[in-house]
Amino acid sequence: MYHPAKRQEGIRDGNLKELFEEEIKKSWDEYTEQVGREVAESTGFFREALNEILAGGKQVF
Repeated sequence: MYHPAKRQEGIRDGNLKELFEEEIKKSWDEYTEQVGREVAESTGFFREALNEILAGGKQVF
């Protein structure tokens, strides 16, 4: 995690999505390039990874 204080702030304040909006979009774009749009949109792998890694296991995304 590149911004641990920002992450903790987002978890605490409930605005994790907004704080990391740009990073999440970039990650989504890279992910869809790697696995293909069909797989990316038909599975929950990306969302699950966001919840596990960025949200610390909480169901935020």
